[in-house]
Amino acid sequence: MARIAEDLGLLLLDNASARPALDRTIHERLLSAAVLLDLAYACRIRPAVDSEPVETGRLVALIGPQPTDPVVAPALQMLLRSPMSPAAAIAKLRRQTAGVRSEE
Repeated sequence: MARIAEDLGLLLLDNASARPALDRTIHERLLSAAVLLDLAYACRIRPAVDSEPVETGRLVALIGPQPTDPVVAPALQMLLRSPMSPAAAIAKLRRQTAGVRSEE
C-alpha cells in the first residue's frame, strides 16, 4: 500500500469541500514525490552513488517483489526501465497521479 502517498493525499484535502486545498500542479507533484518516498521506504529505489555506472543522484530500482499497489507499481516499472533524476521521475509520475486525483 502506498501509505505515505495515501496519508499525504488525505492531509491535502480541504475538509469542508473534500477537494484538494492546493493548486492542481502542486498537489500532483507532492503526490508523485510521496509515491517515490513509498518506494524508497519499501527499499525498492535509492539514489545512485559515485561508484556506480549510473549518474550520481539518479533513482535506481532495486530487486524485490513486485508491488501490488496500483499507484506504486507503475512508478517502479518506470524506474526499472531507466534510472532518472528525482525531478524527471516526479514530472512523469505527475501524469499518473492526475488520474488518481480525478477519481477522488
